[in-house]
Amino acid sequence: MNAQINEAAALWWQWMAPMLWQASLLVLIVTLVDWMISKWIWPQVRYAIWLLILLKLVIPPSWSSPVSLVSWAKPRVERSLLKVRTDATAPLDDVSGTAMEPGTAQPAGVSLPSPERSSAAAQSGAVPSSRRGVSAEAWAMIVWIGGMLVFSALLLLKMARLRRWHQLQKEREIPKWFHELLVGTAGRLGLRQIPAIVFAKDAVTPAVYGMFRPVLLIPAGYLNRLSRREAEHVLLHELSHLKRGDLWVHGLYLVLHVVYWFNPFLIWTRRQMKHVREICCDLSVAQVLREKTKAYRQTLLDSARSLLTETVEPGLGLLGVFEEPFRLVSRLKWLEKESWKNRKWIAAASLLAGIGMAAVMIPMSGAEPSAFENDEIAFSSPPGAGPMRDAVQKADTGLPDLTISIKRTDAMTAVVLPKIGPPAPMLESAMAELKELLKKQRIKPSGDPFFRLWSDPEKVPHNQFIWEVGFAVKAGVSVQPPLECFRISSMHVASAAVNDVFDTEPVWDGFIRKIQGMGLTPAHPPAVEVYRTRDKGEPFWSKTELQMQVLRPGQPYPGMDIRIRETASAAALVLPVQGSYVQFDDAVNRVKKYIRKEKIRVSE
Repeated sequence: MNAQINEAAALWWQWMAPMLWQASLLVLIVTLVDWMISKWIWPQVRYAIWLLILLKLVIPPSWSSPVSLVSWAKPRVERSLLKVRTDATAPLDDVSGTAMEPGTAQPAGVSLPSPERSSAAAQSGAVPSSRRGVSAEAWAMIVWIGGMLVFSALLLLKMARLRRWHQLQKEREIPKWFHELLVGTAGRLGLRQIPAIVFAKDAVTPAVYGMFRPVLLIPAGYLNRLSRREAEHVLLHELSHLKRGDLWVHGLYLVLHVVYWFNPFLIWTRRQMKHVREICCDLSVAQVLREKTKAYRQTLLDSARSLLTETVEPGLGLLGVFEEPFRLVSRLKWLEKESWKNRKWIAAASLLAGIGMAAVMIPMSGAEPSAFENDEIAFSSPPGAGPMRDAVQKADTGLPDLTISIKRTDAMTAVVLPKIGPPAPMLESAMAELKELLKKQRIKPSGDPFFRLWSDPEKVPHNQFIWEVGFAVKAGVSVQPPLECFRISSMHVASAAVNDVFDTEPVWDGFIRKIQGMGLTPAHPPAVEVYRTRDKGEPFWSKTELQMQVLRPGQPYPGMDIRIRETASAAALVLPVQGSYVQFDDAVNRVKKYIRKEKIRVSE
C-alpha cells in the first residue's frame, strides 16, 4: 500500500513542485510589469496580463517554448551554475577516469549492489524504500489534501449562507420601480439574463454572485437611501460584472485557490486582480454613460464615504461595488478620462498584450538549445587530470582534432532501418535502401540522416553488430516493414564534428577519451552519428557529427527514473528472440499460440 501511495505522491510532486516556483515567479513578473505600466496603460490591458496567472495554473509546468524567456534562460543559468561547480570540484578520480562498462547501462566505477552487498545491507538493518513507510512527498500530498478539504469546506459554508439568504428573499417584495429599472439597465448593456434580487440585512454593499443563476445582493433598506439615478449607477456597475464574465473568472480563481492553497502569492494575485477588475468595470459603465460619467463618479464618492475606514469584502464569490473603498481614488482618476473613445484600440491592445505575454512568459520548463546548436562549454580539468589530457593528445596523433561541445538534442520522431552485421561495408548500401523505402512508402524526411550503433565493439563480433540508419520525420507517420517508427527522447550529449572520415571507429576512441578528460562519463549505448552534408555532390558522410550521452558528476544516469519497489514472485514463460523490433508481434503471437496449445494458465 505504501508503495502505491509513494508512486502517486511522486507523480503529484512532479506537477506541484515546478508549478509552485513557476506560478510564484510569474506573479512577481506580472506585479513588476503592472507597476511599470499602471499609470499610462489602460486597465483592461493590465487585467489581461493578470489573467495569465490563472492560465498558468491550468497549463502543465513541463510546457516549454523556444520563444519563452524563462524556457530560454533556465537551462543556460543551470549550465553556468554547473560550470562553476565543476571548476571548484574536488578530485573526482572515480568519475573523470571512468568509462562506460561496454554493453551495459552502467558507468564503470559506479557499481550496482551485488547479491553479497544486498545481503550485507539486509543484515545491517537497511530496508527497501517500499517498506520504509510513506515518503516525504507522500506526507506533503497528505497535507495538501487536508488543506484542500478545509478550503472546500469554507467555500461550501459560504455558498450555504448565500442560499439561506436567497430562500429568505421569497417573503420580501421587490419594488416595482426598481424591477423596471433593472430590466431597462440590462437592456442597455445587452444582457439576456436578468439576475434575481436578494435583500439581506447582513450585506454591507451591493454585489453579484452565481455563475449559472446570477443573483444581485442588496443590503436591506439600501434602496431607501438612493435616488433613481444613483440606483441606475449601482445597477450599471453590478450588471457590467455579468456582461464582462467576471463571475466566471472569479469562480475559476476560487477553484484554483482551493487546489493551490499553499501558494501565498495567490492571495496577492486575488487582491490585485480585484482592484484592476473594478476599474475595468467602472470604465464599462463609462462606455454606456459617456458624457454623463461625471454623475457616476459622484455616486461612487457619495456611496463610499461611510465605508472608507474599512475594507469591505461582501463574501467569498461575491463581486461588489466597494470591495476596497480605500482604493477609490485611482478608480475616480480613470473615470476622468474619456476611455470610451478608444474602445476598439483598448480591446486590440488587451488581446495583443495577453497573447504576447502568454507566449514569452507562460511556458517555463527548461527548453534546451536546439538539437544541433553549436553551444560549446569549456570544462576545466579536475585536479590531477592534466597528464590525462596530455595522454589523450598523444593518443590522438594522426586523427582529427576534436572540439567537444555539450548540448541537449531535441526529441523527435524517427523512421529507421535496422541492420545486423559490420557497419562499414554496409553503411552506404543501407542508407540507399532506406531512402528508397522512404520514397516508396511516401514518407518525407524532416531532418538529417543518422546512424546508431547498439552493440559493444569489445564484446560483440563485427559481423553480429546491431545498428540502424534513420531519418527524422513528422509525428504520426505510419510505416511498413522492414522500416520502424518510434519516438526518440531528448538526450544530454557530448558532440564533435569530423569531415571526410568514413571509418569513424578510431575517431570514436579518441572522442570517448576526451569526454573522460573533461570530467564526464560517456553513456553508451548508443553511439550516434548524424550526417550534415548539404552538397548532393558529396557523400552523405562527408560532414559527420558524433554524439554520445554523457553523465555529469553528481547526477543520475541520463534518461532513467529509477525507483525501488517490491514485486510478487511469479513464474514466467519466456521466448528468447534476437534481431530487430519487427519480430515483436510475431514473437508475441507465437507465445500466445503455445499457451493455448499447452493450455497454460496465465495470471495476467
